[in-house]
Amino acid sequence: MPAVFPEYPVLSTVYFMEALLLTATLSVDALAAGFAYGGNGIKIGFWKAMIINIICGAVLGLSLLAGASVRGFMPAWLTAVICFTILFILGLIKLINKSEAARTVKSLSAGEAAVLALALSLDGLAAGFGAALGNINIPTLLAASLVMNLLAVLLGCHFGGKIARKRLNMNWLAGMVLIGLAVTKLVW
Repeated sequence: MPAVFPEYPVLSTVYFMEALLLTATLSVDALAAGFAYGGNGIKIGFWKAMIINIICGAVLGLSLLAGASVRGFMPAWLTAVICFTILFILGLIKLINKSEAARTVKSLSAGEAAVLALALSLDGLAAGFGAALGNINIPTLLAASLVMNLLAVLLGCHFGGKIARKRLNMNWLAGMVLIGLAVTKLVW
């Protein structure tokens, strides 16, 4: 019977690059979501980004632990459907609310940040579980994930906000990007 907490592989360039690549891939959705919200004039402050980051990191951490201890925990198709549903509904809500004033800078609430984090963390749930089935350095992966995800949300929101300040009507952007992200969950 395999140990739940096997000896972590020695930190090397290969394990670091593996963790960096996986976390960069998982952070693309956070970057796109941050960009969409920023483009829609919705500010994601540092502490709201931390809420997103902590929830995503916690889900990734739990999935890594689950993957290290069991196999076949949740089928990949189920996480894809759940993630699609959450992101699609968020996208539709943003499209329906597109009549709001584009020039008003709004701020993401803590509750909205938590819901967004749950949607963004579902990829981490599946990827973390799968990565832990292999021989990945879990502490390195978690540390890289926390840094990359925080940067992705903040930078995405910043650059999306720059577009919004150019007085372009970007109310539709958040909805379309979130729906696009949702579709990728079913396609890839």
